[in-house]
Parts: sequence; structure tokens; C-alpha cells
Amino acid sequence: MFLPLWGLAKTSIKRQEFRYQIVTHRRKSKKGLRIEAKQLFHRFLFIIFHFSASLRNTCSSVPLQAKEI
Repeated sequence: MFLPLWGLAKTSIKRQEFRYQIVTHRRKSKKGLRIEAKQLFHRFLFIIFHFSASLRNTCSSVPLQAKEI
């Protein structure tokens, strides 16, 4: 679950500067906003996918008797 956060810590300085320019630039370009939105959307899907996968693994390890209740 902490893999997305670990990946964020390893971003390069140039990428961080690029993202900072996109967020703080007064005249935000459409291309820059699309890139930022695309990155956020993919990160969101990644977190949802891994969260649902971990829930499936947790639920599948519950004994059958507990599932019937």
C-alpha cells in the first residue's frame, strides 16, 4: 500500500521542478494541465486497484463458516 508513496519520494529533481511549474504558473497551458490530470488519474486508478486487490486477498483468507454468517 505504501508503494505509490515510495515512488513519489524517488522522483527526480527535474520532474519535481516541471510539476512545480505546471501547478504554480499563472498562465497554465492546456498541455501541462492535461499531463498533470493524466498523472493524477493514473495514480488514483493505481491506488484503487491495489486497495481492491488487498481487500480480495483479505476476504479470501476468511474461513467459509465466517462468510456464511
